[in-house]
Amino acid sequence: MITFGWELELIVHLQEGESDSAGLQTVRLRELALSLKRQAPGLPIAAECAHHETSTCCICKDAPPEFCSFALRVFTPATPLFTPESNSENLYFHVKREMLSVPENKFGKRIAHDFEITSPILDNEEFKSGFSKTWQILSALRNSDLSISTHKRCGLHIHVGVKTGMTLSIAKKAVTLVMLLEQPLFAAFSSTARAEDPTWFNYIGDKSCFAIDAEDAVRHCYSITKDNTAADLLKHLPILPSQIKPAVWNHYSAYKWYLTLDYIWKIPNTWRLFTGLLTDIGRKTSLAICTRTKDGKSVGEWDVYGCDGTDRLERSQTTIEFRYPPMSFDTEFIKNWVEISCRIVAIATHDTPFFSQVAAGLLHELQRDEKLSDLPKWARLLIALGLGHQINFWTQQLRRFEAGETIRFLDSDGFVLPSISRK
Repeated sequence: MITFGWELELIVHLQEGESDSAGLQTVRLRELALSLKRQAPGLPIAAECAHHETSTCCICKDAPPEFCSFALRVFTPATPLFTPESNSENLYFHVKREMLSVPENKFGKRIAHDFEITSPILDNEEFKSGFSKTWQILSALRNSDLSISTHKRCGLHIHVGVKTGMTLSIAKKAVTLVMLLEQPLFAAFSSTARAEDPTWFNYIGDKSCFAIDAEDAVRHCYSITKDNTAADLLKHLPILPSQIKPAVWNHYSAYKWYLTLDYIWKIPNTWRLFTGLLTDIGRKTSLAICTRTKDGKSVGEWDVYGCDGTDRLERSQTTIEFRYPPMSFDTEFIKNWVEISCRIVAIATHDTPFFSQVAAGLLHELQRDEKLSDLPKWARLLIALGLGHQINFWTQQLRRFEAGETIRFLDSDGFVLPSISRK
């Protein structure tokens, strides 16, 4: 029922004697795609072209016409696949440009290029295989002849969708769970180094437009009562601010936290949810809604409603994007983060009684006295989500974070180390 895809942000460095240029970045993008093709020959690989519709570039100039679609060059398989809706990149491990923080020389010139690899749409088969496709891509990157690095500002982004189509109700419920979990779980599982960087890590409960509006209402002494609270919020999380203790997880402002949720539950459509989760300068927070139509096309505000007035985003291929964790070359790290993200959306697809029970269980653990449990809060939250089997992994991972290892398998200069065997 749940589908997902991931995005890996990484940096490829210039070779000795090279100077940065747009043309060189295109060459490097092709080399990166070819490296994946050589080392993961059984996977579908494609790359983003760098030209206008009527021309070619070094990525596609030697490709037979059947291996090209607008802005897309397919490297494998031997028989390319394309969709009629012009979103064929969702069928491939897709190499593309990205805007990242890259190193510069002493003259302020870039000495590396920034890229992103996105997965095709994946499902439970990837879990059953132990994330074999993901491992092949990571192994190919680690054993590439290119000089590849990453850092805490490069992200692992996870998109989660619903096979039967995303709805506004599912999205609201998922955002509600994230409001409960983003500080005690997501920040902890992303490392302090990344979570404390406001440029790349933005809590929806603090930096989203919903939260900013809530803060303004609190300053103006807005009074929350049962009568003026969203009815659907009370059905799914039947509490009021007076029942919530100010704590780290709600940024020590239970009133603002609750009012932010109230605003979320009062919005009338998915487009308003998308815009409300942006920051006040229009950037994505660490949770985003990626609006897509039923055929997978990106949609703008003017396209939200069809000619007959129906909401084109309801039961669409819209996804929820989790942007919290740093980039990783560790298959287990990615698998566990994907499982958490998918679990949140899966819970959100359930009926009100089931969802309300899970949400109440999470809130209970958040407000529980730490001294009354042998387990840390993050572990109890995992158990409440039905993910207690991840505790051993995160126990080890948190130790790595504490030791200063934000991203595994990097050398002291931040370059990826080659892999020997799967672990």
